[in-house]
Amino acid sequence: MELGAFERSLPAGECLAIDERDPDLVQLTMPLALKLRGGRSWLTAPNGRALVDQRVDPVLARALQRAHQTLAKLNARPWASIDVLRTAKTTTGSYEQRLLPIGFLAPEIQMAILDGTQPAGLKLEQLLRDGVPLAWADQRRLLGF
Repeated sequence: MELGAFERSLPAGECLAIDERDPDLVQLTMPLALKLRGGRSWLTAPNGRALVDQRVDPVLARALQRAHQTLAKLNARPWASIDVLRTAKTTTGSYEQRLLPIGFLAPEIQMAILDGTQPAGLKLEQLLRDGVPLAWADQRRLLGF
């Protein structure tokens, strides 16, 4: 069996080989990582992305929604002009204050959270603990996008 045509179409890091024990079988080798977090485990690609569809993390999605609701209530939406932001109100709730930076995540990070395709292991606790940089490039690098 000629594997050359198949091998050329594989992404980097993957390879094909004929099984030594059974020449009718082909082995596909893929670079994977096993992530273990909080009793759960899943396979990821080398870039940290999930290989299978993840379910939306309801805690993370709800925090993102709440951050945007709070920003809207304070008249401080991320796309607002600098003049509007200068006149924005403040919030007294400490939890709400901690959630506000999540509303300023890069758009593709927010979409990934809502689609459930964020990097495996990205949790609200991590965002609150480590903080969210303002620059989108820094966010992407820090969060694995």
